[in-house]
Amino acid sequence: MPDDDVTEMRTEVLQTLTAVTPGVTDGWIMQTVGGAARGGAVHDADWVITNNKCDTKLLDGLVTRVYDNMTRSGRLVSQDEGFCRVQVGKLVGYKEKARKDLLEKTDR
Repeated sequence: MPDDDVTEMRTEVLQTLTAVTPGVTDGWIMQTVGGAARGGAVHDADWVITNNKCDTKLLDGLVTRVYDNMTRSGRLVSQDEGFCRVQVGKLVGYKEKARKDLLEKTDR
């Protein structure tokens, strides 16, 4: 995937973040991860997104709001029209699991 495509996707996501979080116009941090971060994106790009300048309550439900907005605008294909996976709340308890895994490894 050309770098221009990844840049365009990033721009669209940033514009959508601003649209779905009224009053929050800056502070968004998008870290590219996965294939795009390694220069090997094939058909998509992945990011970890946060904002260090807004109330964390505004981040609740953010993925769903971004997905809904981008689907309505035609920038994403809906889940029932194509291969699409939206993960929300899949890492609940992740920190505790990671801590336990780390403790188990250090006990060996």
